[in-house]
Amino acid sequence: MLLASFGLGSFTLSVWFSKYKWFFLGATIVFLSFAFYQTYKKRQDSNPWNMRILYGTTALSVGLIIFSLFNN
Repeated sequence: MLLASFGLGSFTLSVWFSKYKWFFLGATIVFLSFAFYQTYKKRQDSNPWNMRILYGTTALSVGLIIFSLFNN
């Protein structure tokens, strides 16, 4: 019963979030741009894992953005 109510609640939230899809897409682009700026600004003393994580997160975000745009 608890899982069923959670499922209905998350469905209701997804309907609410769909209204603000463009805001969340814009926020994602702004935050990723800021992350790239901060990472490349401190490139001399950065850990190589930082770049891998940043590129992986960017690839995942771009893939999900493309999926959300074509899945209407």
